[in-house]
Amino acid sequence: MYDAIKQQMLSYCDCISEEDQEENIDLNIQRMIQTLSDLTCWNQKGCETLMLSEREEVFDPKIHISCGCDNGIMRAELFYFVGVDPESIQVSIQIRDGIQFKTIEIEKEDVSYDEIEKVVWMNLSEYLPNKCSCERIEKVIIRYESGYEQLPDCIMDVACDILREQINSNKCSCACTECEQDDADIQITEVNTVIVSKDDLIKQYILKTYAKALRTISLCTARRNFMGIVV
Repeated sequence: MYDAIKQQMLSYCDCISEEDQEENIDLNIQRMIQTLSDLTCWNQKGCETLMLSEREEVFDPKIHISCGCDNGIMRAELFYFVGVDPESIQVSIQIRDGIQFKTIEIEKEDVSYDEIEKVVWMNLSEYLPNKCSCERIEKVIIRYESGYEQLPDCIMDVACDILREQINSNKCSCACTECEQDDADIQITEVNTVIVSKDDLIKQYILKTYAKALRTISLCTARRNFMGIVV
């Protein structure tokens, strides 16, 4: 499933032994991808990941109605806006008549994608129910593909550490021993009146760097004006 990612990880990450590459490596890579997806809010409905896949969002119909320009026009900001394939975008509308529902597919020529703003534009003027009709547009459904085919270079260090941690934590036969640390390696540094060891200080810097790297692919605060419901 993740063959391309497997090759990417094995060629980039250090300290992954041949034994580790053979034993549950596919499962460990899958868990690593899921962890990255959880940390960056790509997983919104259970087991979603940041890898390229089909998405579905449901929007309330906020359609511009006028006698002039832009009649029947609607815009929708996509949540999974990274790596969107414009050709994959499919739009349909749910029509309600009393308690009966039907779905109508929107023609490709009535849909466009603004790659700068990451917004889907729809011309629904030909699909609006007659004013005297009991039919109402209840929902607008957008399906599309988005995500990464390979992990971005900027998060590879984070990904490697997570993968190594997954490998180590899933070794059922490992024997835990206490690490002996040379006193010469322990250097106390005073930072903002808090006493920390050199190793702890380096770990803090690494964690800050990792957090900054993950923000480059994160969807956690991505949408300024979120208009849809992820389903």
